[in-house]
Amino acid sequence: MLIIDIDHFKSINDEFGHDVGDIILKLLANKYNDIFVDNAQFARLGGEEFGGYLPTSKMLQVSDFCQHLIDLAHSINVKNVRHLTVSIGVAKQTPNEPLDKVMKRAEQALYVAKQTGRDRFEIAPN
Repeated sequence: MLIIDIDHFKSINDEFGHDVGDIILKLLANKYNDIFVDNAQFARLGGEEFGGYLPTSKMLQVSDFCQHLIDLAHSINVKNVRHLTVSIGVAKQTPNEPLDKVMKRAEQALYVAKQTGRDRFEIAPN
């Protein structure tokens, strides 16, 4: 499970306006939606936060995918002033672990990614 949050999104809305913020959300969502293929799932959770599901237990594959998400965000240039960045929290579901617990661990990993510099991903311990 992934939780993806756009870094400093409030400042984008404040500096460039909510119309630009909406465009950024749509651009990012479209780019991400295109790479969540097969049984992978992608959805907006609310605000500037998105969720993703990858049907794999191979953490190297998940790490590579997260880095690709970060790189795709960098490809979005906000009004030719700055590039978009995201922070990502990752949690691997353990056997019989309820979905809400997995999401909580992914959310905690997201907070660590934000607290340790943003524009990165963090994998939650099992």
